Amino acid sequence: MPNKLNDAFEILFSKKEEMETFFDYYLFKKLKINKNEFICDKEQFMKFINFSLYTRRTPKNEDIEKGMNYFDSNYNEILQLIKGTNIDKLRQKIYNAQGVGQKIGSLILEIIYLYSNFRNDEIAKQLYVPIDIHVERIFVECFNAKYVPKIYPSNNFIKFQNILNNYTNGKARIYFDYFWFIGKMFCAKTTSENEKVNKGYKLCNYCWIKECCQNNGKWL
Repeated sequence: MPNKLNDAFEILFSKKEEMETFFDYYLFKKLKINKNEFICDKEQFMKFINFSLYTRRTPKNEDIEKGMNYFDSNYNEILQLIKGTNIDKLRQKIYNAQGVGQKIGSLILEIIYLYSNFRNDEIAKQLYVPIDIHVERIFVECFNAKYVPKIYPSNNFIKFQNILNNYTNGKARIYFDYFWFIGKMFCAKTTSENEKVNKGYKLCNYCWIKECCQNNGKWL
């Protein structure tokens, strides 16, 4: 990946407040939960978990039901782990739920440590970037990444996440997850020759990272 990834990260990091405002509407107000209370309120926490489980590209009813039952049964233990400092134990507990892979598990932890009353900049540095289709595509299409591992746990996944630290100037790599927002809002997947339906537009002129992207100026 080229050095422009450093510049892209700094731009993403500078959008923290904008993204927090976005999540206030996209998540907390949408679900009618209080971001300063939902971790310690089981009913609100379960709404958050339900929302997270449905972010899977093709959610299965069986996975949703079993995942919800898992978090319901393990809520007290998860709450104590959140209040502690051992992110590895918490990560393992969350990732063990059915329907929760690296993407959803990493998203849950991101919301907890970036946007709730448990926000913690030091713990945030240990979080993994959730790799969904948008994040993967931006890394590949815009920054020429050859391979973006998505399977956790795997040595390749951990290695890739650690490599991202080289582009953050000591800040938490989790802010690379804002590539999700870019992929959704500015750089949607467009129709290929084998697809019948256009999936969106490439709005380069409006994109936050247009000066860093290898495709700058190629589209609108």
